[in-house]
Amino acid sequence: MENSSITQQIINYCKANPNAIFDVELMFGNVFQCSDFDSFRKYVSRAKEPGDLYEVSKGVYYVGKNPIEEDIQKAIVYFYVDNNYGMLSGLSLLYKYRLIEGVPSYVEIKWLCKKK
Repeated sequence: MENSSITQQIINYCKANPNAIFDVELMFGNVFQCSDFDSFRKYVSRAKEPGDLYEVSKGVYYVGKNPIEEDIQKAIVYFYVDNNYGMLSGLSLLYKYRLIEGVPSYVEIKWLCKKK
């Protein structure tokens, strides 16, 4: 595939999946076909230029412009927990089952699968 077409596919994916998480390692090979991981990371960097990818952490992006923290946390839980990549842990798990009253300031997730 041509370089610009992979970048365009990433942009199209982002437009079709607003308010979602884009995890570079999970997307590589599972959603997008590319020869090597380093090249794929470069295509993602080019796709960030239109402003539809907000970096949450290294290799993890929120699809959308100017998100608020609550939107990012909801997207993280949906992407990783609801899609069975991980499970809530720590204070997040205790809060979910109403074992503590205070809302945690961050979401803790324990990985259930191996990343490449």
